[in-house]
Formats: sequence, C-alpha cells, structure tokens
Amino acid sequence: MIYYLVANLDPVSYKQVEIIQRELCTKYKLFTTDEKLPKLHITVETIDEPDLKLLDLSIKEIIKNFKPFETATNGVVCFEPPHKSVNLNLLQGGKLQELSHSLNFALGKKGFKVREDLTDYILHISIANAYFSQNKWSDFDYQCACDIAHNMCYNIKIKIETLELWRPTMDEGNMVVYNYNLS
Repeated sequence: MIYYLVANLDPVSYKQVEIIQRELCTKYKLFTTDEKLPKLHITVETIDEPDLKLLDLSIKEIIKNFKPFETATNGVVCFEPPHKSVNLNLLQGGKLQELSHSLNFALGKKGFKVREDLTDYILHISIANAYFSQNKWSDFDYQCACDIAHNMCYNIKIKIETLELWRPTMDEGNMVVYNYNLS
C-alpha cells in the first residue's frame, strides 16, 4: 500500500481554498452541496509499503528543524485526462519545496520506497477532480472548470503547521496514521 505524507493547511488558509473547491465541485456536480468534500492537502511525499514505526521515527527526525511556514499559490495547474484534476499551483522553491526534497532524499537514503524523481513534480492542492466523486466529468466540463479556475485563482497565502501520514481512503476516521507538528 502507498502512504501519503501530506502538509495540512491551517484553518484560515483552508477556508479560503475550500470556497474555491466547493464552488467548482458544486457547479460541475462532482459533489452535492450536502456531501463532504475531499480534504484539502499538499502531498509532499509518497512511501510504498513502509515499516510504519520506522517511518514515523524517520519523519520525526527529518522534520525536527522545520518550523511552521508560509507559501503561496501561483495560479492553477490542470492535470489532463485520465486525471481531469484542477489544482492550485504552489510556488516553487521556498520551505515547502525544501521540506519535500528533504523528506524524499532522507527517506530514500534510509531505504524507503519514495518517488524516484522530483524534477517534474508540481507541488499543488487538488481542488476538483472526479477521483472520489460518484459523478464523472465530461471532457467539456473538465475544460470549462479549468478555464473558470484560471480566472478566479491567483495568489493565496497558505500557512503550513502540521503534516500527516495518510492511508489512501476517504474515511477520515481511518485515514490518518500519524500526525506531526512543525515546531
């Protein structure tokens, strides 16, 4: 099983981004107004079939010098089919990218199966995609959503204070394996 190490948005940042997420998901009928939307996050690393206790200790060691930090969105990036995903693009460089690269390098060195190449990886926040939706997007609706998002999403300040290790599930009660505070 692949586990996801994610950076969480602080409550103020989350509310700002959630407004955009809800608008797109509702407009294109990916989720109804009463459905719970997928949790907003930034994937900073993926780890395949780890020893969870060793991974927990390793992550704590790697992040011990990282304090809460800010980053910002930089427009929108859309991932083409089969993903059909509309995402907030995050600024390259800075603490977020440093965190992602540090985790990738150090965990890889310790023998964990992590992403092999970060060269083309785009740090992002997925705001609308059909992955967990009961409804599927038509190509036309996906393209319209990308166009609309490009017009409404510019620079949003994002504060990161915590990380979580996730199982790949929408069941939030079973999703979080470990929590990490940046301090």
